[in-house]
Amino acid sequence: MNHFTHTITTAQLQSLNHVVLFDCRHDLAQPASGAAQYAQAHIKGAYFAGLDTHLSGAKNGLNGRHPLPERDSFIAWLASCGVRLNSQIVCYDALDGMFAARLWWMCRWAGVTNVAVLTGGFAGWLAADGAVDTVVPPLQKTTPWQAPALENVMLADELHTLLHTPNRLLLDARAPERYRGEVEPM
Repeated sequence: MNHFTHTITTAQLQSLNHVVLFDCRHDLAQPASGAAQYAQAHIKGAYFAGLDTHLSGAKNGLNGRHPLPERDSFIAWLASCGVRLNSQIVCYDALDGMFAARLWWMCRWAGVTNVAVLTGGFAGWLAADGAVDTVVPPLQKTTPWQAPALENVMLADELHTLLHTPNRLLLDARAPERYRGEVEPM
């Protein structure tokens, strides 16, 4: 089987036999809308990956709007959706891939490397006459895998220490006006 690790087209997805699908549709202004859209119709066999429920952890007032969940808890959830370390995962959302890209990154963080974002998202799937469903696939009773060791990870305390060290560069990927504090979309 070919493994797709970044993006996948609707035609490529339609040709796959063994894939674990995740619907990551979400709207920051209307957090319940993603689950409602999923219930109305989703790619057949897709699990719902809620930003606030599956792709974020508990907030403590100091860790941001959508902190990462505990890694082992996230892996246990993936395993309950039928994911194995060698699974091909495809994730999609309704917008520009922002929420699907979060799941893409988190899967790689959990050790699953065969994960791709569906180009065109759910709208692209519908435009290609892809099959949709309202049936929620059952969760599975499986044993989660052991999380592989993280590589190239820097903790906040380490970063803080290195900020004033020569030859270090920290990039902020936010829009320039948000970086400058001129706009806060939320």
